[in-house]
Amino acid sequence: FKWQLLKKASQVFFLHFALKKRAIIEEIHEKQEQ
Repeated sequence: FKWQLLKKASQVFFLHFALKKRAIIEEIHEKQEQ
């Protein structure tokens, strides 16, 4: 049970990290265009 919970938590964390990384990249691109 604990392993499933850990696996789910890591998936959520990875998804959150991926979204944050994409947002940062988009922000950098916007600054470069200006």
